[in-house]
Amino acid sequence: MNHTFQIRGRYPDYVESLETTITKEVCVEYLNKTKEMIICIQGKLQ
Repeated sequence: MNHTFQIRGRYPDYVESLETTITKEVCVEYLNKTKEMIICIQGKLQ
């Protein structure tokens, strides 16, 4: 699975720790927070 956020070239030592900390649950949490922010911003733009 390649979910290294484009950092493999710049921070190769960090990739391994990132791969062990970014779980499906963490990704879902980030996605949900991002969706909430998008809704908030869209509301302010209307």
